[in-house]
Amino acid sequence: MGTLGERLRARRQELGYGLGEISQKLKIRLAVLQALEEGNLTYLPAVYMRAFARDYGAFLGIPPQELQQLLDAAFGKVPTRGGSVPAAGTSVRVSMGAEQFRTTLAHALIYGALAGAAVAVVYYFLLRPTPSEQLQRSTEVVVRPDTGVPQWLAPAGQPAQPDTLMRLRARARDTVWLSVVVDGRRSGELVLYPGQERLWEARSYVLLSVGNAGGIELWRNEEPLPPLGPVGKVVRSVRITPTGLTTSLALRDSLPERARRVQPETTPPILPAPVLTPVTQPRPEPVPQ
Repeated sequence: MGTLGERLRARRQELGYGLGEISQKLKIRLAVLQALEEGNLTYLPAVYMRAFARDYGAFLGIPPQELQQLLDAAFGKVPTRGGSVPAAGTSVRVSMGAEQFRTTLAHALIYGALAGAAVAVVYYFLLRPTPSEQLQRSTEVVVRPDTGVPQWLAPAGQPAQPDTLMRLRARARDTVWLSVVVDGRRSGELVLYPGQERLWEARSYVLLSVGNAGGIELWRNEEPLPPLGPVGKVVRSVRITPTGLTTSLALRDSLPERARRVQPETTPPILPAPVLTPVTQPRPEPVPQ
């Protein structure tokens, strides 16, 4: 049956989920899910790791009986109160006086308050998004190029200029790093997390440098663009114009196989040196005497 982490990872891969997608759905930090799949069960106290593992396994559809066996094997069985479980079919009569009822109720309230405080502490220190994440998940950023004289300053009677802006929209499927240049002006560097989107508007072109090429989707004027490359691949130059798309990875792949082996992506190919054929001059014929 394997360990708890192996079963969770195998079931997730079978369903085709990514850790980032499950983290967003269950509101559990990505590091906690990674620790569960790697078998690092001491990342948090056992009571929290067991609860997160139960929620994770239930989300993946692991049968309850199998999931309980995996949890018991990983964290140990939870002892029952009193040390034994009544046999099936037996009836247990419990008589509780008013004083015992009040004591039990007080204990339940105290335990509930402690559990709530523990959950609040875990959320504040582990699950609460950092200020940088809140800023990155805030309102969508739109970078607009310089369009010259505003339309309201144009001479009276002059027809309105058509909207010729190219709108480039990006959506992260996985964590991806970007460096952006719009119409020759650098717009900065940023990190997009799964599900986040950004929009740029340009007159001529947008130049991107992308880490994790397979983790981003692009639309030009709401028309999807082809993938930039595989997951984990770094593409140092992606030039997108209103009518074309060129990547340094595509240019490199178009070279002969020998040139690709000897040349990295960031340098131009080395062309073979021309072959020089030696020129021999004929010896002069002897002049008859």
